Amino acid sequence: MNIAGKTYERLTVLKLSHKKGHKTFWLCECECKKLTTVETYKITSGLTKSCGCYGKEIRINRLKKHGLTNSGIYNTWHSMLYRCENEKDPRYKDYGGRGIKVCDEWHDLNKFYEWAINNNYKRGLSIDRIDPNGNYEPNNCRWATRVIQMNNRRNNNYITVKGRTKTVKNWSRITGLPYTVISSRLSRGWNEVEAITFPVSKTRKYVHRDSP
Repeated sequence: MNIAGKTYERLTVLKLSHKKGHKTFWLCECECKKLTTVETYKITSGLTKSCGCYGKEIRINRLKKHGLTNSGIYNTWHSMLYRCENEKDPRYKDYGGRGIKVCDEWHDLNKFYEWAINNNYKRGLSIDRIDPNGNYEPNNCRWATRVIQMNNRRNNNYITVKGRTKTVKNWSRITGLPYTVISSRLSRGWNEVEAITFPVSKTRKYVHRDSP
């Protein structure tokens, strides 16, 4: 069956993409202009109506009825998606433009809302990525004050050791020390050399020595 050139729901079939076993996949353009690849059966049966935007609209409309779109959690969710996925957003270059993504699970506002409530969301807190170079996903995010966020950003600054200037993330890769260990040391006031060279096994002894 050749369905190229036809339109189903919000999808216009552009051309054959590939075949996998007995399944045929087509490259489609959604009404929102996003490209997506969909199996023949899902297109012709109406099982897949869009690139995913239709489902998002339904969820948002449902949440509007419950007043959730006026909440801080919704505003955080909406802003997070826009700066990672909307190239017209002025913050895109610092997020999506750097390869930072929002995990598939959190494209569902209900899932994000559930995570937020179960992870101590309070008004006045902002979502913070523990690894500033990592994605927005449950294992890399927390609710934090502005002070914590600023400290986290500071840990992502370039630091120079023995004439070599790199980010904390890169020093972690070079030394083999966990990113969180180096970041924690810097936030506690360790100097840059010791933060990236002191063995993890001796960390407790070192901290105890400097403790009052």
